[in-house]
Amino acid sequence: MTPWQISLLIALGLGVVELVTGSLVFLGFAIGMVATSLAQALTGRFDVNRDLLIFAFSAIAAFVVMRRVFRRRDDTRGADRGDINRY
Repeated sequence: MTPWQISLLIALGLGVVELVTGSLVFLGFAIGMVATSLAQALTGRFDVNRDLLIFAFSAIAAFVVMRRVFRRRDDTRGADRGDINRY
């Protein structure tokens, strides 16, 4: 097996774990691993430093995008609702 195939299998495994947990945490990791697998397939070689950077940046970008896309409307983080004791 080539490195990109192994990375793709890891990404699929992370996707399955995401389906089981439903927390949207492992989905970002799976997206990062797919990006790493794509880079390995395009270049045809395995480079630890490059692959770690691609994985880290793409996973962080996926987390940021998913946070914005899947945000609930009633998310009160950062909103000032006033005093709780005011009736």
